[in-house]
Parts: sequence; C-alpha cells; structure tokens
Amino acid sequence: GASGTLTFDVNVNAGLAPQTIDNNANYSYNDGAGPVGPFATNFAPFIVNQAVAFTFTGQTIPLAVQGATLSYTNTLTNNGNGTDRFDVVIGASTFPAGTSYALYQSDGATPLSDTNGNGTPDTGPLVAGGTYDVVLRVTLPTSATGGPYQVQKTATSVTNIAVNATATDILTAITPNAVDLTNNSSAGAAP
Repeated sequence: GASGTLTFDVNVNAGLAPQTIDNNANYSYNDGAGPVGPFATNFAPFIVNQAVAFTFTGQTIPLAVQGATLSYTNTLTNNGNGTDRFDVVIGASTFPAGTSYALYQSDGATPLSDTNGNGTPDTGPLVAGGTYDVVLRVTLPTSATGGPYQVQKTATSVTNIAVNATATDILTAITPNAVDLTNNSSAGAAP
C-alpha cells in the first residue's frame, strides 16, 4: 500500500515542433525474495508550445520616373518552430498623394489573398524555416517628384496575433520624365 513520487528534469531540444511528449519511467523493487518488476509509471505529459518568431525585410529602389510602377520584394522568414501563416497589411506611407498600392504573391502577378477567411490577405501556411516573398506594387502619380519616400507593411502571426514585424520599402527619388524631340532634315532634302 506504499506510494512514492519520482521527479525528473527533461531538456527540450531547441526548435522542436509543437507536440505533446509523454514521459514515463520504469521501476522495480526487491520484495525480499528477489527483484519484482520492472513496471511503468504513469505518463507525465509535457506540451511543447508553438514559438512564433519571424523576420520581414524591406527593399530600397534608388530612382524611378514619374508614373512608374515599382515592385518591392519583401521576404518573410518563419523562424518559429511550427507552421504559421502571416497576415499582411499596408501601413503608413510618405509617398505623394495619388500613389496606389497593391499586394501580390511571390510570383508578382497573383494578388495576395485571404487564405484563412479572416478578411486580411496572408502568406498562406508557411513551414518552420520557410520563406515567402510578398510583392508590393507601387504606382506613382505622373506629376510627383522629389524623395525620399517610404511605405510600411506589417505582417502579423495568425498563431499569435501579438507578434508582428514591419518591413519598410524606400524610393530614394522620383525624377521627371524627359522627352527630347528634334525635326532635322538632311541637307538638300525637301522640308
């Protein structure tokens, strides 16, 4: 009728995928007539939670002409220990009035879509260690000049909405369009 308690420490490997680890031990004893056992203890479950970590990088374009459409490639890297998806929204911008923005998938042609139905475009499922390129297209107004300008995008983990990262895209300068036309005729040719 005796009982006892066994306590032990477990080191969980870094980067281990989310899961439940059932720990138990085997024990035996001597009843005076010889060894009895081994017997298994009850299971002591340990839950490895999903750790959320990621980076989101911006890009700089040095020069563009008025009315140009720029494509910024922002790489998102899932540094967590499990598959996650990341909502992406366009944030603050210092680009001139009349600038338009659009988010695209990695191919640069397909609009970024909402794959989980929460109303915000996202990367879709991204495995631990995986990368995904979010493409931002910026169309400049035909009358804008100057710079530098910047626009931010914020990515937020769907697994843990308290974790987010911001990527900043920069355009150093907008230059005016220039057209140089001449109407020269060769010597002796009729005008």
